[in-house]
Formats: sequence, structure tokens, C-alpha cells
Amino acid sequence: LGGGIAFSSAMNQAADFETALFETSKVTDRNLDDIKRQMLTLPSSLGSMTELTTGYYNVLSAGISGVVESQETLVTASKLAKSSGVSQAESIEALTKMMAGYRGELKSTAQAADLLMDIEDFGQASVRQLVPIIGDLAGVSQIAAVQYKEMAAAMSLLTQTAGSPSQAATQYRAMVMELLKPNEQMIKLINALGEKSGVDLIRKNGLMGALSLIAQGAKASGQELSRFVGSVEA
Repeated sequence: LGGGIAFSSAMNQAADFETALFETSKVTDRNLDDIKRQMLTLPSSLGSMTELTTGYYNVLSAGISGVVESQETLVTASKLAKSSGVSQAESIEALTKMMAGYRGELKSTAQAADLLMDIEDFGQASVRQLVPIIGDLAGVSQIAAVQYKEMAAAMSLLTQTAGSPSQAATQYRAMVMELLKPNEQMIKLINALGEKSGVDLIRKNGLMGALSLIAQGAKASGQELSRFVGSVEA
């Protein structure tokens, strides 16, 4: 009886793997035998063949099609998922969004994963809590010329005082948007500081430096800082 159950389980696993492999064929022109061999080279500690192939499908669907790059993404995402308790799909989504947001700055998904771990280590947020929000933060940060290390440092600090990581993300996004899309009073203050835009101010001084200059400028003008900022929705 035990042998029959084991055989049936193996057959089901094989069928699931073939289904995952077939789905992968919809998003790549690669030979399926090559993909199967590639999956077989990966450590079993990263997941079952079906899990890894499904993950590979998600990586390809995210637009990462190079053989080396896609495998590096899959391996890193699988390791991050195992260590942080998120699903492989969530891990892949977070890492690929970070890579897209910081295209050209982050050189690998391993570097992106390390950034998440740094925020967890130095702030009060788990990778699980960061996964749903980090992609948006990377996107708006890149547009505003905030370097990824400074974004991570700011989030680490904010998570120590905000009620939750999502609230910290809302505060961070609002803070960046004040400079990315400044109101009329803020524009005048930025111009008085010798820059044409909030992005230029960040690019020259970094995010924290830009915010410090804004605070100093507001104080020097004799006006409350609240006159220069408005409510920005997350």
C-alpha cells in the first residue's frame, strides 16, 4: 500500500512539473528540454522542480529573459522566500520591481535582496512586510533621483517611529513627492536655494540633505514649514 501511495505521489508530481513546464513555454522560445535540464541543476533546497519551474515562469513574465540573469533572479528569489517566509512569487515580484525601479543602479537581484535584509536589520520591518511596498518605493525614489542606499536608510529610520512599515512607506512617499511635485511655495523656496526643481536639489545634496536645506530655508524665511508642504496620498 505504501509503495502504491508513493508511486501515485510521484506521478502527480511529475504531472505538475510537466504542466508548469508547458506554461513556461508560453513566455519563452527556449527549448523545453534545456529548461528542464536547467531546473535539474538547481539545489533541491530551493524548492521542488514544479516550484522552481513555476518561479522561472514568473521571472520570465517579469521581462527577465536572459539565461544567466533569469537563473540568478530565480535562485535569489527562492533563497529570499525561504529565509523570510514569503512566497516565491512575492519574492520574485519584489525583486524584479526593485530592479526595474533602480535600473542601472542595482546590478543584481542579490544586491536588491541584501537591501531588503538591511532595512529589516536596521529598521523595524520584516522582509515579509516590505515585499508588498518596496517596488513602489523604488519606482518613486528613482524618479526623484534618490539613491537606493539612501532610500533604504530613510525607510530604516521611518520604520522605527511609524506605526507600521506601510505607514512608514506612506510617510516616505509623501516626503519624496513634496519635492518631486512641489507646490508653489515649495518651488519658490527651492529656487531661492539655487535649484530649478526638487529633483535637482536631491541630486545635488541627497534626500536628507535636500530636506535639511528645505527646513533651514523655511526657518530663515520666518515662515512655518507647513506652508511649504501639503498632504500627499500614498
